[in-house]
Amino acid sequence: MISVSGSSADWPQDITVLLVLFNSAACVPALAECLADAPQVIAVDNASADDCAAHLKAALPQAQVVRLEQNVGFGAGNNAGLARLSTPYALLLNPDCSITAADVQRLRAWLLAEAQLAIAAPLILNPDSNGGWRPEAGHHMNEFAWKPRTALAEGPLCTDFATAACWLARTDALRAVHGFDERFFLYYEDNDLCLRLRKAGWSILVEPAAQAFHLNGASSRDAAAAAQPAAPQTPSPLRAFHTGRSRVLLYALHAGPAAALSLQRSEVWRRRINGWLYRLTGRGAKAAQSLARARGAAQAAVKLAPWRGG
Repeated sequence: MISVSGSSADWPQDITVLLVLFNSAACVPALAECLADAPQVIAVDNASADDCAAHLKAALPQAQVVRLEQNVGFGAGNNAGLARLSTPYALLLNPDCSITAADVQRLRAWLLAEAQLAIAAPLILNPDSNGGWRPEAGHHMNEFAWKPRTALAEGPLCTDFATAACWLARTDALRAVHGFDERFFLYYEDNDLCLRLRKAGWSILVEPAAQAFHLNGASSRDAAAAAQPAAPQTPSPLRAFHTGRSRVLLYALHAGPAAALSLQRSEVWRRRINGWLYRLTGRGAKAAQSLARARGAAQAAVKLAPWRGG
């Protein structure tokens, strides 16, 4: 058993923090506080319109900022940062996520001790409606489920999937499987990467003694919404579109074309019917969300070659 109770409060020198920014200016103050002492930070800006990269650089002078000319998505943004890494470990951190150096050390202890461990992930805490925090089962044993079907980890747990909101990853392991599949623009790219790591013989672990605080979607919402994380989220057609599309892509890659086609047909018709019913009952936002998810599923390819890098 790895001891994590007495982990150092200093940021490790062999870890680079990797951020992917998109209109994340509202997240910069919390990031500046969280990462003030992190020695290596790479921030990839996905063509933001709110000058968040400049704000981050001013708040974290040690950060290396990579500005992309267009929004290439979460996975491709991370790949752009991974290409510039020179440390053996990478802390992939959503802009709306925070973690202490002591908890990073707790995760690092596992990677140092277990040579086949690709990812050590913390327990994820999301804001609740009372202004506090609630734990999320951001891991599961079923790679094809969006909602976790696993109870909260009570101790170190090997799993098939852990959400990429916060990963401490072995750089060589990510590179061995060619990083994120860039055909996923948003959502399910972490499911896919975990599946490929597991198939390649790597392990994934959740360490609940380490905790990350996640505003749960602020990194894929606009800055105004991110500033009020406890408020209920307005259904987003854009997010629904990518959820529908990426779920079909995941099935195409890992369950086969027949399963992907079956899912695609089911999603398209079910979401269209739901959208029409929502319209009839005056629920316009829900209708837009459901119809966008149908469009995303309809546009997904059901026959895909394995990812071999961009």
